[in-house]
Amino acid sequence: MGHFLSDLSLSSAKSIFNRVYSHENLQKALFLTGLAYASWNILSVSSKVLSYAFTTETNLISRYGVDSWALVTGASDGIGKEFALQLARRGFNIVLVARNEEKLSAVRTEITTLYPNIRVRIVIADFSNCAEEGFFERIERETNDLDISILLNNVGDACIEEYHLVPYEKIRNVVLLNCLSQALMTRVFLPRLIARTTNRIRSAILDVSSMASEQPRPYLQLYAATKTFSLFLSEGLAHEHPNLDIISLKPGFIATKMIGNKKLDMKVCTSEQFVASSLRYLGKTRATNGHWKHQYLSTFLGALPESMLIKRLKTNLYITLQEVRAGQAAAANAAAAKSTN
Repeated sequence: MGHFLSDLSLSSAKSIFNRVYSHENLQKALFLTGLAYASWNILSVSSKVLSYAFTTETNLISRYGVDSWALVTGASDGIGKEFALQLARRGFNIVLVARNEEKLSAVRTEITTLYPNIRVRIVIADFSNCAEEGFFERIERETNDLDISILLNNVGDACIEEYHLVPYEKIRNVVLLNCLSQALMTRVFLPRLIARTTNRIRSAILDVSSMASEQPRPYLQLYAATKTFSLFLSEGLAHEHPNLDIISLKPGFIATKMIGNKKLDMKVCTSEQFVASSLRYLGKTRATNGHWKHQYLSTFLGALPESMLIKRLKTNLYITLQEVRAGQAAAANAAAAKSTN
């Protein structure tokens, strides 16, 4: 009897649905709704990509002050080094902050060779130790005689792995480098940036977040979570201090050592391309993906239904995880072979 009633109810429901759906006006309404949704997404993608073409860079040295300084963390290579080079090209003196003195000295030499009038100061700081008392205050003391107009929070670390396999120390390091470094570097330098800002001269903070901050990321869950922290801190401060130019940068894949120097394609750009495009948006928005490739990819992913999006991300990131594991195994085997010889 129960099965009979269940079948009857199901049959009735199907009958009602067929009668309703067969109504010509409803079909038109559903079609128009779908068409409007698709059109909106196409328009959104097009507008973001076109904004890249029509956004021009402000004269940054005039906006932030002639002879002022830009402080860059994680400046020894990758995005940080490229920001230092391009800001020096625009006339800023540069403070390079990272842990490797030899690499920083090489970057300093490169900058002063290319731009002889630019001054460069090195501050050695290992941000894996940034929880230590006085860590950030020391950086502030070593730069307190400089007119710092731009703070670039770039130092960070990545982690792709099944979470139950991530070593405790790796979790600690990712959180310290991606969250605590930005939170306290900003807290230390924010009063100075506020104090020097006038109607004529601005100050800026650039925070390197990630496109991973925009959706949950299986296998990249820790990195995505820390970059979401970065994004929200940056955007909150941008609303809190409208007289400062605070921007969160949310790149996708960039051909750097951190992601295995991926080959360039429709999703991957170079550090030089990303930095140049990001500087176009400084002073004009609170958050950007930077390069048009990442603008397009972000909009496309955001238009997908969540279930489809997460499935796609999980599949792609699992493939990346296997590639990373294979690379780590090959490196370990090469090191073992070298030690035996």
